Amino acid sequence: MKYYLLAITLLLSAQANAFEVYGAIRNKGEGFEVIKDSGHEGLNICNVKTTDTYVIFDYCGKKARFVQTLIITPDETYAVRGIIVGASVGLDKAVIKFGNGKLINPHTLKAPSGNFWIYGKFKE
Repeated sequence: MKYYLLAITLLLSAQANAFEVYGAIRNKGEGFEVIKDSGHEGLNICNVKTTDTYVIFDYCGKKARFVQTLIITPDETYAVRGIIVGASVGLDKAVIKFGNGKLINPHTLKAPSGNFWIYGKFKE
């Protein structure tokens, strides 16, 4: 029993020092933004900016000491087009790039229902 309580204490302690980043981003024509509607909710994705070579966002003022993971994946709209996505992940922001064998200008990735899913976990 005492090992069980120790495990729970350690787990809760580790989670208390962590924060998550999640949501979906979509470009309807004016650049990428977090989807906020009746079916989508994001957390800690702020100040999304689209340039000709990347999309950048910050973690809403949070700063990590360690990056644990950041995963970005296309939905089926972009997956069938062969779009690959990757990110340079920092302690307070992430830079996303898109490609299909060559770099793709994010402004050209427009779809009324297509999006990219984001999930990240960071240690404070």
